[in-house]
Amino acid sequence: MTTKLLTMLVLALPVAAQQGPNGCPDHGLKTEKTRAEFTFSTDCDGASIYIGNTGISVPRQHCPTLVTVTPTRDVPVHEAGSGMIAVKDGTVDVVTYRFRCKRDWVLFIPIGSSCVPDGQQIVARPSTYTLMPCDAAAHRAGAGAPAAEAE
Repeated sequence: MTTKLLTMLVLALPVAAQQGPNGCPDHGLKTEKTRAEFTFSTDCDGASIYIGNTGISVPRQHCPTLVTVTPTRDVPVHEAGSGMIAVKDGTVDVVTYRFRCKRDWVLFIPIGSSCVPDGQQIVARPSTYTLMPCDAAAHRAGAGAPAAEAE
């Protein structure tokens, strides 16, 4: 019990330190830009075709196995004197796309490989935020609406 109480107090200190003199957390919004993270890469086979002394070569192609895309979103940050509080207003989907190599053919002759999509999965749904004046948020919280919170 004492450990839980002590942990909660330590975790609450940064939040309390960020509040202005009127109890407003003084939030601003920082835009986190869209980012794509590539993990694991494989080489799709190339091809070489020889007819007599003449040859045609298709080089190997790099194919990412997984690509995770995080869309642009606004997140709360401390902005002294703003008089604003960040409130959740939705979510965005963080999606991981899978790719694989697919052999390309002309009739029965292999002419190389292509990197093709092989599925996708939503891996996270982080919150998006908007700003509201602290006075309006306090009025809203007093009317029975849930209080605003930051990540």
